[in-house]
Amino acid sequence: MKPNLSTPKLYIILLWIVLLFNMLFADIFSIIIELEEGNILDIPMAPRRMMALASIINNIPIGMIFLTAVLPWKTHQWVNRIAALLTAFYILGGGVDLPHYYSIATIEILCLLGIFHLSFYSATS
Repeated sequence: MKPNLSTPKLYIILLWIVLLFNMLFADIFSIIIELEEGNILDIPMAPRRMMALASIINNIPIGMIFLTAVLPWKTHQWVNRIAALLTAFYILGGGVDLPHYYSIATIEILCLLGIFHLSFYSATS
């Protein structure tokens, strides 16, 4: 059976991929700026604990790419909504006051709104 490339599930997967790349580049750009300006990264808790937490949160989009494809429709709808909300809190709460972050965070939030919106479509949409 040939997959239907216009399904909401495919769009959700593509939005998670776009979000993931933006999250990665936001971190890379922030580190480049910190290194260039000679600043020390301001990490709000013990660095090892913070990086462990960040690794878990950054794995949400990675996991959602897979889970959206394999979970039954009703299950993936709720999982996507919860994951989108958790990721939005991370993006908004962990942001930095740098111009590149504003544009990247805007794209990330728009992707999350798209994911949240598409998760309400029925399996036959």
